[in-house]
Amino acid sequence: MNTISRRALLQFLIIGGLSKPVHAFWFSNDDSEEQKIIDSNRQIHKLKGTVTINGDALSETTIIKPGDEIITGENTEFVFHQGKDAYLLRSNSSMKLEGNSTLVDTLRILSGAVLSVFGSGNKQIITPVATAEIRGTGTYFEVDDESTYFCTCYGETILTSNTDPEVTESISTTHHESPRYVKRSTQGSYIEQAPVKNHTDAELIMLEATVGREPPFGTEYDPDAVYAG
Repeated sequence: MNTISRRALLQFLIIGGLSKPVHAFWFSNDDSEEQKIIDSNRQIHKLKGTVTINGDALSETTIIKPGDEIITGENTEFVFHQGKDAYLLRSNSSMKLEGNSTLVDTLRILSGAVLSVFGSGNKQIITPVATAEIRGTGTYFEVDDESTYFCTCYGETILTSNTDPEVTESISTTHHESPRYVKRSTQGSYIEQAPVKNHTDAELIMLEATVGREPPFGTEYDPDAVYAG
C-alpha cells in the first residue's frame, strides 16, 4: 500500500469514519504518518454492531471466503476486504459471496445497503430486482424486494432488470454521474434517474486504501460532505 493510500485510510479513521476498528491497526511510538502501519493480514477493518457469517457470530479472526453469507444487524457498520475487493455493509444487510475456492465472481445482495470497490476482472451483482455486470468498479447499492438503488461511483456497468431483460442500461462514470433506480410494479419493470445519496467519497477512499489502491478521482475530499437524497 502506498503512502497516499495509507494516509487516506488513517485520516478517515482518525476523524471518526471508523469509530471502532477491530485491531486493524498498530501505532508505533513515532507520531509520523509513515509509522502507522495497517495490518494487511486481517480482512476485518471495522466491526460496529452485530454480524453473522453463515449464522455464526463474527470474530476478529474470522476468515471470509467465497460461499459465505454475511448478515448485519441493527445499528451496524462492517468493513472488510476479500482478495482485491473491499466492502462496507450497513445495518440490516444480507449478502452472499459466490465463486470458486478463492475468487468471488458474484454477489447476491438480498437486502440492505452495500458500498463496494473491486479489482480487475468481471463480476456480477444480483439483487431481488436487478443484475449489474461490473468490471473494476466502485458501486453503492440499496436493496429491497421491489426496488434497487444503484450508483456506479466510477467504472463501467451494465444494469438489467431481472424480470425483463429488455430493461437494461450501460453506464460509464468517473464520479457518481449516473445513479439509477431499478423498480418493478404490476405495470412492469423500469430504470429511472436517481440522486446521489447515502455514501461518501471518504468511504470510497477508505475502502480502496484497504486493498492498496486509490479511486480514480484521487484522495482529496471534504470530510463534511455526505451525499444525501
